[in-house]
Amino acid sequence: MTQHDGFPCQPIGAAGLHQQWYDANASAGRLTAQRCECGRWRMPARYRCASCHGEAWSFEPVGDHGRVVGWTVTHRPFHFGFAQVVPYAMVIAEVPEGIRVLLHVRPSLTDVGGDIDWHGREIAIVVDEFGLPYASLVG
Repeated sequence: MTQHDGFPCQPIGAAGLHQQWYDANASAGRLTAQRCECGRWRMPARYRCASCHGEAWSFEPVGDHGRVVGWTVTHRPFHFGFAQVVPYAMVIAEVPEGIRVLLHVRPSLTDVGGDIDWHGREIAIVVDEFGLPYASLVG
């Protein structure tokens, strides 16, 4: 099994809308989000629109860059499979469409200065071969 920055590289194993989203990301080669026929973006994926209650939607590509609005660095593994990669970082980033997404950071914030205030910093959003999006810090 190959690895990305120490993390195991394997299929997601999701089902339903989540698997459809990963497949859409992998197919597009970038982050996608659900867009209702009324034009409203939504993340995470849902079967019905909260605005118009419609059931017609599609996964569409969104911006490949975003701005960090929050982050955390995890120093204790939540699962033994992640013990070799702590500390690792997660960010909440907002893309130009107004959607916020939680992303793993590769490389970790600790590798590039975890004590720096990353609020408002630009990140690139990349998708791996399984459709899992992650953040790559810019600058």
